[in-house]
Amino acid sequence: MIKTVIIDDERLGRVNLKRLLASIDNIEIIAEFDNAQALLDNVEKLAPDLIFLDIHMPNLSGIEAAARLGGDVNFIFCTAYAEYAVEAFDLKAADYLVKPVRLERLQQAIERCNFASRQPMYLSGSHQFLLKFDEIQRMVRLDQIERFEVVGNDIALYTVYGKSYLRTPISRLEQNLDSNKYFKANRSEIISLDKVMRFEVTVGATMLAIMQSSDQIHVSRRQTKELKRLHGNTFTE
Repeated sequence: MIKTVIIDDERLGRVNLKRLLASIDNIEIIAEFDNAQALLDNVEKLAPDLIFLDIHMPNLSGIEAAARLGGDVNFIFCTAYAEYAVEAFDLKAADYLVKPVRLERLQQAIERCNFASRQPMYLSGSHQFLLKFDEIQRMVRLDQIERFEVVGNDIALYTVYGKSYLRTPISRLEQNLDSNKYFKANRSEIISLDKVMRFEVTVGATMLAIMQSSDQIHVSRRQTKELKRLHGNTFTE
């Protein structure tokens, strides 16, 4: 049995999650708490295999609690907020669920826990970011983003809806992107390889990535070599 603990400051959130978990084999709910500090006070005694964490809770957030837990236990964030996914995966979360949670999606998240120690977990193309465009907020899928660019302390995201911004280090973002699908073209830009129309060789053993939007992204000499090392001639013929 998978010994499971639920932490959510809203009773309805705990009830809904328990109802879904009751449909999944081998799940044993051994405790539930309405605050993250109670989890930290009891986690050693309970020794859970899996923890479900809300994010916005009084006094101590789920993000803060996960940081204190370390990497010895599988934990899945279950929250109404989509914008903390990068931080969550940086903390080695097994998965990140946005409420309302569907049973199928919950099962997938638990299956990931079983394999989390064997393979890296990346943001999927269907992962959503809550982004602001002028005065409008939109949910934007990762596969709708063409590239990322460092702009001061922010990252500019070039999407099908235009440009928006996210405040997170590009190194943290890069860790959570699949290197088979995303590539750091230079010190400040990460491109989606699916959105590259072609690469053009330029002077000085560097390249230009011609994107679907017609933007031309400089690939540094060092990263041109890295692109060839990782992908051979797939993108560089």
